[in-house]
Amino acid sequence: MAKLYVAILLDFFQPATQHPSVIDKITDECYQPLIDFFNTKRNAKFSVSVSNSLIELLQAQGKEQIITGLKEAIVNRKIEMLHTGAHHSIFPLMPEIEVAHQIDLDVNIKKKLFGNINKTGIFSPELCYSDKLLPIYNDLNFQWTVIDDEVMRMNGITSPLHEIFCVNRFGIFMRSRLWSDKVKNKEIRNGEEFVRELENEFEKLDQSKNYYKIITLSGETFGHHISFYQETFLRDMCCSLSRSPTVELCLISDLWDKIPLRKVEKPQEQGKEFEYFPSCSYGTQQADYQHGDYYPHWKSSGNPVHDNLWKLTNLIMNASQEIFAKADKQEIVLSKTNHDSLRKQLDRAFYSTQYSHASIWDWKPNEVYRGIDTQMQVFYLCAEIINTPEFLREGESIYTQLMWNIFEEDCNRQIDWAKEHHMDFKIWKDWKKATLETLKSLEMSIYKLQEVHKRHYCEPNN
Repeated sequence: MAKLYVAILLDFFQPATQHPSVIDKITDECYQPLIDFFNTKRNAKFSVSVSNSLIELLQAQGKEQIITGLKEAIVNRKIEMLHTGAHHSIFPLMPEIEVAHQIDLDVNIKKKLFGNINKTGIFSPELCYSDKLLPIYNDLNFQWTVIDDEVMRMNGITSPLHEIFCVNRFGIFMRSRLWSDKVKNKEIRNGEEFVRELENEFEKLDQSKNYYKIITLSGETFGHHISFYQETFLRDMCCSLSRSPTVELCLISDLWDKIPLRKVEKPQEQGKEFEYFPSCSYGTQQADYQHGDYYPHWKSSGNPVHDNLWKLTNLIMNASQEIFAKADKQEIVLSKTNHDSLRKQLDRAFYSTQYSHASIWDWKPNEVYRGIDTQMQVFYLCAEIINTPEFLREGESIYTQLMWNIFEEDCNRQIDWAKEHHMDFKIWKDWKKATLETLKSLEMSIYKLQEVHKRHYCEPNN
């Protein structure tokens, strides 16, 4: 009998800079309840991505029971563990060599923790996609990935319901933005209603064929972002699915190699800016795409904080790659200590949320500052190795402008808030004057900081 198969992909991530108390809270609200749910619910089947930065945080705080619970769920095929970037960087915006390194790092770490995991699916953090990633995935012997379907229709690509697109036999699954948002935004009250709506949709289709839907969400949605959602949605969904004759939960890998679905080679596009599929992410709207903002939450045009944050990122990335290349050619002497320190800090420096918190949708300047601090640690290590005043000046110039951009944006938001809430004009005027004085003080502090760094790195020892 033909069915509508539903595959749910949960992405679990926290940056290395996350505060221990937040990890405690998310563990209590989300991670532990989900582990218990995976391992006790008979028909549980979920595709899961877990960043290495989160694994390290859990281990550092003695939460080994979460790692053990994941192992148990993998062994019992309650979940399949996907590979991803170890520290959740935005793949299309990183050099190809760094993307491959982040994936290799993830593969090695997960092998140590969970044993040999089949290289089936590769999950690009935040579902950020570009055609340039496909050769990397193929070279690393992965079988499929998932991309968002929102901007496909406007580019003349229909999201298949009963077929799988392939590029040189590599599978491209389409994530349903519509259904993922329905779950994330609680447009569906509970799991039973979710199953009922899927059954109704299946009834409208040609029931001689198998169909599928893929839903991807942040794993922290269940219990942390939405209290008790692992019970009111996931457990309720599984109970309803056990009684459904037409809807079944499955792993994404099951869609690829077990459930009879036709694989279709995707032809190359002609006269478009992409070869197979448009660049996109889970948050790319059609208007964003039309403006060339393919990854708007992480790099948006007209956002000076994003502009300078990526200038800093690219400066550090290019410098570190040059250091490694010269060391390999023995053009410079790079001690093992400096090599390992640079590589370790570089791995952790470019995680996704520092960029998203600089966006208009999720503005959190303190989180951006944390990301900048992480990047600057790598920058000064590069500066020490390169030992040229020009590199130091360039990086600190970007840093100064970036700090000013953040503070200015935050002040503008505060002023807008004051106007919106009809704050007394005199109070608002006094507050604005104090803010400008603080800005001048910050500018002077940055200048003094530059002078200290310049003396430390660029002047010869007496």
